[in-house]
Amino acid sequence: MAGRFIFNLGLPVEEIVKNVIKIETFMLPEVEILLILKQLVFQERSLSAKGQKDRIDILSLYKKYLTKFKVVNLKKEEEISFACN
Repeated sequence: MAGRFIFNLGLPVEEIVKNVIKIETFMLPEVEILLILKQLVFQERSLSAKGQKDRIDILSLYKKYLTKFKVVNLKKEEEISFACN
């Protein structure tokens, strides 16, 4: 089929589809899923202008929506909090 793209999303499509939220008229993946997808895409295009936009989006998602998350270190787990404005 012409114009058809095949891309590995890194997550099963079924998992993405069952974890969506509606914001205004948009159906979007939940923030955690969106963050995973953004990070996977960033790995592919990190050196391009779109990759730089992905970097900004990833950091913005962490700052705005994930006020508390765990960072796993090989030696110990730490909790990091962002101050949200």
